[in-house]
Amino acid sequence: QTAQLDPATILPQKDVPAKPIPIDPQTIVGIACEFESKDIYRDKKISRGSGAIITDDGYVITAKSVVDLSYLNDGLDGFALKQCYVGQLPASEPLPSIPAIRKINAFVRIPYLSYRAEAAYVPTGEEASDYENAWMDFALLKITDVNPDVKYFGGPTRLPESFPAAPFLISELPKIGDMTLNFAFPSGTTIGHRGDITTIFLQGLISSITGYWAGDKRYADSLFLIESHLDTEDTAGGRFGSPIFWKGYVVGIHTAKQQQSRQIYNVSAKAVLENLFDAQFIIPIDVQ
Repeated sequence: QTAQLDPATILPQKDVPAKPIPIDPQTIVGIACEFESKDIYRDKKISRGSGAIITDDGYVITAKSVVDLSYLNDGLDGFALKQCYVGQLPASEPLPSIPAIRKINAFVRIPYLSYRAEAAYVPTGEEASDYENAWMDFALLKITDVNPDVKYFGGPTRLPESFPAAPFLISELPKIGDMTLNFAFPSGTTIGHRGDITTIFLQGLISSITGYWAGDKRYADSLFLIESHLDTEDTAGGRFGSPIFWKGYVVGIHTAKQQQSRQIYNVSAKAVLENLFDAQFIIPIDVQ
């Protein structure tokens, strides 16, 4: 049985609170992954999601459901991941402001997905319970190359020497009622020919922290899920894998488990790091 946690007891109190930082728009990415069936008919499917670049060498955190079709869908275990595409906002494009999100919540378009990526880490959770594994909805991609098609759209022809990376915050938590920001590429906003790969849109959401939850085995004494309530309406839905920001840092990753409710759950950044530590998957994430 899981337990709701008092945030004052989860983490030691910091002498100096974390200094707020600006969110770099180019750390937030839209993702499309292609799958092919393993049978002779070679049926194809595409998943859509969001994520954040979390290391300067191109590791991207997203939802497990984006890279594993069978995770939340019975009968789709016969599809194998072929490749993923990752795209950012243009460098000159700012994120929607908080007043704009509250008032009109417009979509911001990215014209192409610049990079190719492959699955680098998917949690297996040998030490976790069935409940914990069911909610451990995150995975890591690694950007490996440019998308060869973007040269026709004026996109990059080679990988940058360094990617902007969004830092994690685990030494301090929002108080109950504090506002968090979520920028994502909802699945219901695609237009155009093969638009599920070539044209996607970013939208912002505002939510308020409503609770913290432990797990029931590996995470029984640890912060596992962050619960929040959407203060702005999710008009498109399907923001799986999108980062939850507080003070400009990533504190959680939005799961695919709550699609029709304004009460949402996010795998905590702390649980993500503990899962990577258990698997001895060590990458240079900036952690505050």
